Amino acid sequence: MILVDLRMPGMDGITAIQHIRARGDAKAKVPIIVVTADIAPDLRERCLAAGADDVIFKPVAMDSLFDAMGMILARGADGDGLIV
Repeated sequence: MILVDLRMPGMDGITAIQHIRARGDAKAKVPIIVVTADIAPDLRERCLAAGADDVIFKPVAMDSLFDAMGMILARGADGDGLIV
């Protein structure tokens, strides 16, 4: 599982997600959670459209992070091919 911030040096998080999802191998399905302080109104939709599995807003409540991780891992256990 990858936790990605949207503001990183060299490449923003949405571009990084798009590059990961564009890979031609099984690693393209690694679960990705965006962790961001950005509050743009359409941010969640843009992240999900880029291929993120979920978006968590800073400051991060650990319960929210663990819930998101658990839900994503549970989906993988249902046989959708996620690598965890």
